[in-house]
Amino acid sequence: MNLAELLTNPNVLKLILLVLLGIFTCIVGLLINRFEEQNTRLRKIIVIALCTIYGVLGAVGGHLVFKPSAEQDNDWFQQVWWILGIGYLLALPIIGYLLTTKLGNQTQIPKQIPQVNLQQWRKDLLEAMAAEVNMRLDDSLHNHHLIQLVMADKREQVGRPEKITVNPSNSPSLWEWLPKFRRVTTESEPGQRLIEVFNQDDIAGKLLILGAPGSGKTTMLLDLAKDLIT
Repeated sequence: MNLAELLTNPNVLKLILLVLLGIFTCIVGLLINRFEEQNTRLRKIIVIALCTIYGVLGAVGGHLVFKPSAEQDNDWFQQVWWILGIGYLLALPIIGYLLTTKLGNQTQIPKQIPQVNLQQWRKDLLEAMAAEVNMRLDDSLHNHHLIQLVMADKREQVGRPEKITVNPSNSPSLWEWLPKFRRVTTESEPGQRLIEVFNQDDIAGKLLILGAPGSGKTTMLLDLAKDLIT
């Protein structure tokens, strides 16, 4: 079957027309999703006009697809050819434009943000976080009855398994307990701040605050947050 026979075959034309209607649906969906991104009134008018054109072409094409076979005369073939020609002529460039501009915007958006704006956003965010921390501290007893506690470095408490009752005969041997005893527990110097411990090289910014309920863990954490923000 040559090209001339394909172009005069109603079933082939209907199939090509159905593909075009699917393309129209995709284009209209993409245009609707991109409508809010248009920053000028002219661009929005163009998007509305394109959606209207594709809607009209889609309605006419759908009517031609479902037209009975008895009515598929020469006028039907001419209308189908016109719809296919105009439709593909308009559809393919628009799809290419939408896809290329979408990919371009994804790579260009980070470069379009001025450095001044980024610095201002960072400053505003830090101020908001500092205000939140200060409000939390003001709502507590921090400013009224603050007691500087001595901190103890107890690294053996990190990852300690839950206490369970075991058979003494199955208790670990002395050699298994020696590594735990070699761990050193040290106390902080009087007046030492938590931020100083946090910045130690062996801590490396990973800190676990342990303590009984009401011992001041949250207050210490807020003090650390305040020092990190300011």
